[in-house]
Amino acid sequence: MTENPTTAEDTEPMAEDTEMATEGADTAPEDDQPALRKEAAKYRVRLREVEAERDSLAERLAGQQRTEAERFATQVGAGGMRMLAAGSDLWAAGVVLGDLVDEDGQVDPERVKQAVGRVLAEHPHWAHRWPSLNGGVRTTAEAGPTFQDVLRGK
Repeated sequence: MTENPTTAEDTEPMAEDTEMATEGADTAPEDDQPALRKEAAKYRVRLREVEAERDSLAERLAGQQRTEAERFATQVGAGGMRMLAAGSDLWAAGVVLGDLVDEDGQVDPERVKQAVGRVLAEHPHWAHRWPSLNGGVRTTAEAGPTFQDVLRGK
């Protein structure tokens, strides 16, 4: 290893620069302080506006993701998969939106399908009920008079 010897002459200019930089930062001229405070206040107000906008957009995105998850939960799946009658039942069962979203922030239909399966295992009465298309026992109606019988007077 080679050592790089430094002399006092090399360190003196750096010490002076450091002192000047810290001296200027600690004390500002009295007449600049109100202007600096006003500028800082302006930035704080802008920061609060941007934070409020960010929160608003995050709420809107979460609402859209919830709507998308509810839509997936009520869609007819392939192979006769059971589905929920009301998509909002996901939230009533305690499903968390973060569990249904993939790494890219998109609602994952497969994760929704798994969540629907868990919800229906706990609450089978929340499943969509298909109407019965069976009309019950059918009887054939007796044949009434035909038009020809009516004309002949029978």
